[in-house]
Amino acid sequence: MVGIESTTTAKTKTTKLPSRKQEAEEPLPYWLINVPKDQQPAECPEFLLDISERNKAMINVSQADYHVLTWPEVQELIGK
Repeated sequence: MVGIESTTTAKTKTTKLPSRKQEAEEPLPYWLINVPKDQQPAECPEFLLDISERNKAMINVSQADYHVLTWPEVQELIGK
């Protein structure tokens, strides 16, 4: 992601948050989505550092954008 700085050492990887100016212009990093502002860590939690792109895409969905499909919506989606 643009604006996020990562540093890797032999044992750890550190990811720094974008500046306030960048924050207003760019979306939050995947690991901060759905985390209340007062609980946002300064760095990416270790357990989320090396997850796959697929998993990043899954957790990068805002709860406000999430919608549980109804059965008729599922049927329409799969073409039945």
